[in-house]
Amino acid sequence: ADFDEDGLVDAVVSDLINSQFSYLSGNGDGTFTMEPRLIPGWGGGNPQILAIDVDEDGHIDLVAPDFFGSRLLVAWGTGIDDPIAAFDGLTATELSGFPLSIDVEDLDGDGDLDLCCGFNTGSGGGVATCLATGNRTFSDEQRVIGGLEGSHWSVDAVDLDGGLPEIVTVAEADGFLGIYPLQAGIPQDPTLIPVSTSSQQLGVGDLDLDGILDLVVRDATTGNFQVFQGSGGLGFQTVLEIDGPTAFPAVQIVDVDEDGLLDIFAADYSALTVSYYRNLTQAGEAFIRADVNTDGSTNVADVIFLLAFLFSGGAVPGCMDAGDINDDGSNNISDAITLLAVLFSGGGPTPAPVGSCGLDPTQDNLDCLDSGESCL
Repeated sequence: ADFDEDGLVDAVVSDLINSQFSYLSGNGDGTFTMEPRLIPGWGGGNPQILAIDVDEDGHIDLVAPDFFGSRLLVAWGTGIDDPIAAFDGLTATELSGFPLSIDVEDLDGDGDLDLCCGFNTGSGGGVATCLATGNRTFSDEQRVIGGLEGSHWSVDAVDLDGGLPEIVTVAEADGFLGIYPLQAGIPQDPTLIPVSTSSQQLGVGDLDLDGILDLVVRDATTGNFQVFQGSGGLGFQTVLEIDGPTAFPAVQIVDVDEDGLLDIFAADYSALTVSYYRNLTQAGEAFIRADVNTDGSTNVADVIFLLAFLFSGGAVPGCMDAGDINDDGSNNISDAITLLAVLFSGGGPTPAPVGSCGLDPTQDNLDCLDSGESCL
């Protein structure tokens, strides 16, 4: 984040043990210079730190759990490049336990950003919300454990079902991922999804480009990743497990190679390395090649539909890829001839996907906007 508003990205590193953070001013060439930043009252050990404009005044603020002090901290940024004037005061919200993780989101739908956190097992676990009450203050915590008494090293406040956000978290040693729904910003008992008992870290993002958020959970003992595909609402199913190095730090879901697909990025605590897992998901609408009219079957009606589109002003196919019978990247008379040969004179084989739904294995400029009844 650009804390001093000079157009260069800066960085902040939290410290759980020394009760202070390190401020690194960006030099614009991939390097950073450590500079002092003083915030009276800051401390307590910070397992996590976020850079976000909480009060939406145009300046980046610092948000962190104060583990040893049982508080949530918000330091209000000014955009000024100065050790003392960089932050304009501190809001500390008292808690009933020791917070390990934090997130910032509008939890009650009133347009203001609120705070949520997860607690350690020594103070009972569970999650809590502190809602914005104006003038840079927050309400007393609303805490729910919901059977998850382990340490919550990671919390994410995200909208999974089209309403208010849910709080998604992993409780170490409990063996569950928990999804806490909110009512007026107050957490309710969670939906539980089994995970390994060593799971600590969580990432959220639409990995398969279906418009539904997916979850990635990391096991701190094995380092492996478990990918849960979202099916809508609060439904998820395990679809992939990825081997990884033993690790403690957080999982990041980010488009590392800028190809439009979210990748998995994480660090290895013991080996001082980072791991990058490239997303190889194919983009596009699933379809069946040669089902031109997308009625779920392939027959002479598809030839007639394609010829009408090409030569007599017939309807435009909802899935142009399905009409590219020979997979040459265009729709023309050769596709109709190829399909007639397949149907009546032993021609073929038709290029994939054929017989069942799939994505186009070759890149072209044809779109598939609607595969109709083919791939319901």
